[in-house]
Amino acid sequence: MMRLLNLLILFAILSGCYENPQTTAFHKPGVYQGKSDEMSLEKQQEIVKLYQNRQFNERFTMIQTDR
Repeated sequence: MMRLLNLLILFAILSGCYENPQTTAFHKPGVYQGKSDEMSLEKQQEIVKLYQNRQFNERFTMIQTDR
C-alpha cells in the first residue's frame, strides 16, 4: 500500500513538470521574419516620394533662377 502511494505521489510530481512540446522560433540576427507591415511600406513610399519631389524642386529652382 505504501509503495502504491509513493508511486502515485511520484507520478503526480512528474506529471506536474510536463510541458507540451512547443514550436521553437529560430531568429537570424538582423533579419526581420515577422509579418509584413503594409502601413510601414506605404509610409516608406510616401517618404521616398517627398524626398524625390524635394530634389526635383531644388533642381528646378536652381535652373530657373540661373537664367
